[in-house]
Amino acid sequence: MAIILRGKSRCPLCGRLLLEGESLTALPAIADTAHPLYNFFDSGFHQGCFDEWDYRKEALEEARRDRQRWETSPEYQQSVAQFGKPGRHTNS
Repeated sequence: MAIILRGKSRCPLCGRLLLEGESLTALPAIADTAHPLYNFFDSGFHQGCFDEWDYRKEALEEARRDRQRWETSPEYQQSVAQFGKPGRHTNS
């Protein structure tokens, strides 16, 4: 999860500060440190900058693939078997 400090964090695409009242978006962290766009993940962006970014679709697709790899991993499956799916709570 990207941590965005409005007035302190910068958009990695334009370099300007991410300010209060601006429309923002973010990419999650990914595991593949060798991915050519790795440095853009776990970052916040101005929505307009992100929408116009030439690599937007590629980044979103990699985030989807990374999540899919995690959700099919033995570690995730074991955690789900033991604790249930994240975000789903049951009353005991």
